[in-house]
Amino acid sequence: MPIIIAVAVVALLGGGTSLAAQSALSGDTLYPVKVDINERVGGALSFSARARAEYETDLAARRIEEMAALAVRGEVDADRRADIERRFEEHARIVQQRISEIRADGDERTAAEIASRFESTLRAE
Repeated sequence: MPIIIAVAVVALLGGGTSLAAQSALSGDTLYPVKVDINERVGGALSFSARARAEYETDLAARRIEEMAALAVRGEVDADRRADIERRFEEHARIVQQRISEIRADGDERTAAEIASRFESTLRAE
C-alpha cells in the first residue's frame, strides 16, 4: 500500500509541476520542464511527418509569444533572447526537414499546406 501512495504522490507532483511549467518563460525556474520535458513528450506523440511539422510550427509560434511576453514584462536580456532564438531556429529547421520528407514521399500538396501554415503563423505572430 505505501508504494501505491508514493507512486500517486509522485504522479500528482509531477503532473502539477508539468502543468505549472506550461506558462513559464525563458529564464524561469520551470522553463526547462516546459521545453525539455513537456514539449519533447508532445513531440514524441506526433507520429507522422505532417503531425511533427504541425507540432513544431506550434512550438515556433510559442517561442515568438514568449519573446513578446518577456518584452511586455521588460525582461528581455541577451541570454533570454539567445535562448529563445536558438529554440525557434531549431523548430523552424525541423519544420523544413519534415516538409522535405513529405515532398520526398511525393505529397506536394501536404508539403505546401504545411509550408503555408508555417509562414502564416509567423506573420500572425
